Amino acid sequence: MSQVKLVYENDVESLTIWATTNLGWNHVTGWDESIKLSDGSSGHYTEVDQTKMVSWQYENVEYAIDYSGSRLSKEELLKIASSIEK
Repeated sequence: MSQVKLVYENDVESLTIWATTNLGWNHVTGWDESIKLSDGSSGHYTEVDQTKMVSWQYENVEYAIDYSGSRLSKEELLKIASSIEK
């Protein structure tokens, strides 16, 4: 299993970007909705305990973004997800 984790934190928000070959590692009990990224990738979005989460797979890698804070909206998180080079 390979995993990369990039974290940005300050006093009021936290943004974590994950990439892993451990498919299914993100054990969310239920996603709020299915989403489509700009490259056509299918994924999922949910909000749990003040954290917004986006998760999607491309080839044999699973990506996820977790965000806690008030500055980034769901739409902005989807733009970030779509901008990640795969």
